[in-house]
Amino acid sequence: MLTLVLFRFLEHQFRSEWFSEPSDQYSYDLNLALICTILIAASGYILNDHIDRLPDKINKGRASELSPILSIGLYIAFNISALLLSLFIVSPIHGIFIGAIIGLFLYSTLFQWLPLIGNLTIAALSAMIPLIHILITDNYYFFTSTPATPFNGQLEQSAARTSTLFFLYIAFAFISTLAREIVKDIEDIEGDKAANYQTLPILVGRNISKMAAIFCLMITSCGVGLMILNQSDLGFSATDIIVIILTMLAPLIWSIVLTYKSQVKREFKRAGNSIKISMLGALIFLFYFALTL
Repeated sequence: MLTLVLFRFLEHQFRSEWFSEPSDQYSYDLNLALICTILIAASGYILNDHIDRLPDKINKGRASELSPILSIGLYIAFNISALLLSLFIVSPIHGIFIGAIIGLFLYSTLFQWLPLIGNLTIAALSAMIPLIHILITDNYYFFTSTPATPFNGQLEQSAARTSTLFFLYIAFAFISTLAREIVKDIEDIEGDKAANYQTLPILVGRNISKMAAIFCLMITSCGVGLMILNQSDLGFSATDIIVIILTMLAPLIWSIVLTYKSQVKREFKRAGNSIKISMLGALIFLFYFALTL
């Protein structure tokens, strides 16, 4: 949710730089998209906690305290509310919300029991969050609103730079979330075994799964490295590079080290938290980027 809140902040920056007379519907759409995303995510957590009572009791020492009837009732109510609210969104993003509901349902009831499929589902849904902002912004910038200035070279360069960073963040969110989900499956292997899940660590073992997570983190690190090497094309200053190294590259490298050294549950939990910090670092960089627009 922090991701979408940040992108909501970016919208304010875009209004002042790109739009001379932005439609009120633009902000209205983004606010509704934020609420719909929160409702759908909450419904997914509720359903997953309801289904995962046995593995959660083993892995976390506790299970959901909501009754089955209340859990299902809240799940249905949140999703219906999100779909009804999405009808008031003008931008053509309704399919994303429907896809997210279906994806989270399939994840909780089927995909999380299977190797990699559940991990890929959560990674894809995480990458959808910034995509919502991009689609709404593109809809109003290209089809509805009036640019703040004629589409000259400077404005075109700013728009291209922003779009490139957003799509790089989508790739970053997908791959780093995939790594985090694999590490989490290693951490939760005992409870998943008791529930007869067939996650990647259960199927191929801890070591191979650990190498898969490290491979994902290395790909992400190489992507960040390419951003640094192409600093002139992306218009990064020396200060920008320092921020990228501190907020993104350093946490990723530390996550690789921790994942590689992990052997027991608490160590994998620490490695997973380190990956979360690297994801937070990417958001911090986007926040910094927004302030420099």
